Amino acid sequence: MKSLKTNTKHCVQQLFAIFLFILLPVLFISIGFNYKHEVTHYSLNCVDPEMAYLYNGLTITHGHFPHFVDHPGIPLQYMSVAVIVVVHLFRDGSIDEDVILHPDLYLNAITSSFIFFNAIALFFLGLLTFKLFKSKSAGLFIQLTPFLSVVYLNLSNRVLPEFFALIIVAFVFLITIYYVKLCEEKNLTNDKKFPLLFAIMIGFAISTKITFLPFGLIPVLVLRTFREKLKFAFYSVFSLVFFLLPALNRWNYFSTWMKGLLLHSGQYGKGDTNVVDKAIFKQNLLEIYHNDPILIYLLVFLLIGFFIYFIPQLKLKQKKDSWFIAFIGFSVVTGFTVILIAKQMKLYYLSPAYVMAIPSLFLLLTILKRNKYFQKGLFTSAFLILTAFLSICELKPTFAHYESNSKDRQITQKVVTEKYANVPIANASNYYGSPFYGYSVHYGLAYSNDHRKKELLPLLMKLMPNFYSFHTWNNRFNYWDGSAFTLTDILKRNDSVYLYIGDEETLKRIPNESLGINRKMETTEDVVYANSTTSEVLIKIKRDAGKGKYWAVQCDLERRNENGENFIFENNLLADAGNTQCSEKSFSGKYSSKLNKDQQFGIGTALTDVEKGDTYTISVWKFNNSNQKSGLVVASVTQDKFYKIETNSVEEKSGWIKIQITVKVGEDLKGEDLKIYCWQADDEIPSYWDDFKIEKSVE
Repeated sequence: MKSLKTNTKHCVQQLFAIFLFILLPVLFISIGFNYKHEVTHYSLNCVDPEMAYLYNGLTITHGHFPHFVDHPGIPLQYMSVAVIVVVHLFRDGSIDEDVILHPDLYLNAITSSFIFFNAIALFFLGLLTFKLFKSKSAGLFIQLTPFLSVVYLNLSNRVLPEFFALIIVAFVFLITIYYVKLCEEKNLTNDKKFPLLFAIMIGFAISTKITFLPFGLIPVLVLRTFREKLKFAFYSVFSLVFFLLPALNRWNYFSTWMKGLLLHSGQYGKGDTNVVDKAIFKQNLLEIYHNDPILIYLLVFLLIGFFIYFIPQLKLKQKKDSWFIAFIGFSVVTGFTVILIAKQMKLYYLSPAYVMAIPSLFLLLTILKRNKYFQKGLFTSAFLILTAFLSICELKPTFAHYESNSKDRQITQKVVTEKYANVPIANASNYYGSPFYGYSVHYGLAYSNDHRKKELLPLLMKLMPNFYSFHTWNNRFNYWDGSAFTLTDILKRNDSVYLYIGDEETLKRIPNESLGINRKMETTEDVVYANSTTSEVLIKIKRDAGKGKYWAVQCDLERRNENGENFIFENNLLADAGNTQCSEKSFSGKYSSKLNKDQQFGIGTALTDVEKGDTYTISVWKFNNSNQKSGLVVASVTQDKFYKIETNSVEEKSGWIKIQITVKVGEDLKGEDLKIYCWQADDEIPSYWDDFKIEKSVE
């Protein structure tokens, strides 16, 4: 009977412990899905690197090596594979077609899996710590690990390798404390098991993202004997080769990429080759402090703890102190990660440091408990204080702005994909996504190998035969077969095209870059959809063959658009340099364009994709003062292809001179884009320009 009561009591205690250590994982899941539920449409909001990982996962399912190895992100690639395969078991049709047409479904499954796997890791982190330390408060305290920063929690709605940080840190921490406990209790270690376990986790961590490289310092410091350290180094070689094996097929690219990140001071391996830009480095550290001061405060506290350890009166110092060595290892890795990320800053890059801070503090508290004044209630007090602080400062996720943007973009997707699903689309999306799935496919294919692109080509030609996506990499609208087109090229292939523009900045830039004034004169434009909240527009552009042979357009410089950046032609098209408008001189009306040594470029426009046989006559009136260092310029966008500057007059009237250039398009200029502008050299005397005109005729 007594044995039954004992067993019952033990079972109740075990169930209570399980319940207790489920609470924070459940909170983690709740917060994760709270962040995640507004980003269910990844193709609308974040395609980098989400689509790269999704499409590389799809690539691996067909037996190919991944092409995207920038992070290198290998574990995430294989997690994507597992999720894609499992989800598709419950779907119909080919796996390629289903992923292409329903990318958001698969990405949501990947992020949901991420959240649950991390919650499971968090549960065992607390439970195993409790069993090892016989302290519920110690187990609960270590479970605060992922809650230090809302930046890390916000990764719940992204597909990023940083979200593996909790799993990696949990395993490294548990291996460390089990090893140290073994050393403390038996003064010996199993030198076969722990070096191997450390090597496996470090290989896994580095293959996840190179920013986990400093984690290799922990086993180097913690492992006691030289033999163990040597075994760890030996095992690590094989571990790294094993986990990085899928990336070795692109070793030259990967090594060049890593070299660029190391030697250049800018983001993504750009900037000067000075390793660190001191000014940017200082600015990034300040940004880290302003965005997440608690991380910096904890680092300072850990540093203070280091010095407190050596105060004799506190009786904290011990011989062969493995706990102190572990504390140093975790703290140094946390601090070094902050320094490393401050070189090339993005807040979520700090995820390893965010997740390492609490385990570092845990190890410090373990050492402080040696003092009789801290032996009782230290972890309980620390847990309550830190929980209260984090609840106020970090666990108040707000979605107001992001939620509104996401919902409004979903409205655009619903409208345009239903009504314009089968028309030619020229997609000039912003960086974050598009209502058309073709954009996410283009982005995913950009990080796929050539063999995989060829495999998918027939399917894409079938599913989206009239979709073109604009890339800043070549400033062209790209098609599935790798060919690139101007907007004019697309109009030649189709009677009309629908141009989607994803944001206000792109709206200002793309039409002017893609359609010069010659093409705008020969087409009609009709805004068929506009979302004023997100600045998304869909414009139907149709060629008018009757306008192609002859036209003339003039700008008298009297009108400007709302922001004053552009002059307005007589037919409401825009010209450049509206900010140069001046009332000091004028040939007609009240205004002209004034240039000087500080403002050297005046009214101008562009001709795109000019055709053989076209003749363009450009003229402008210039005030006839003593300025001799200015003229009318026509130049090809292709460097050194064509350049002409004219300063001589063809007519004089009322103190003004007319400058004119005639360009006849021959075989050498066929298909070129031409820039037209008024220009002044570095001259103290200003120049004034008025009545800008362009005429076109065809031989």
